[in-house]
Amino acid sequence: MKFYFIVSFILSIRLTLEPFTARRPAAGLLTLVLSLSLPPFLAMASTDQPTTRSKAVATNQQELWKELEERKSQLSTQQNNYQQETSSNFSRLEEELHKINQKMQRASQQAKRLQGIP
Repeated sequence: MKFYFIVSFILSIRLTLEPFTARRPAAGLLTLVLSLSLPPFLAMASTDQPTTRSKAVATNQQELWKELEERKSQLSTQQNNYQQETSSNFSRLEEELHKINQKMQRASQQAKRLQGIP
């Protein structure tokens, strides 16, 4: 955006001084000097210094990102803990179910023996 502004400003100076440059070569020199000296001046005048508000916004944004990363880490830890707990509970339930099935098979075999069924 700055570049476009500077180029258009230089062209407007050249077009303004065009009638004078045709008659006087010194005016062409003046145009050249102006076109070479104004861009650095304009660049110095329009430096993009961060304002206090933009610094505060940037700082606030950094703090929010830190909080977000911390929260993400906490949620990841909670998710891992939940998955481990669920996995261990599932394993424990499978073991209990296996024990119950074994007891039922033994009870069924004992009932068959008591009834005399081979």
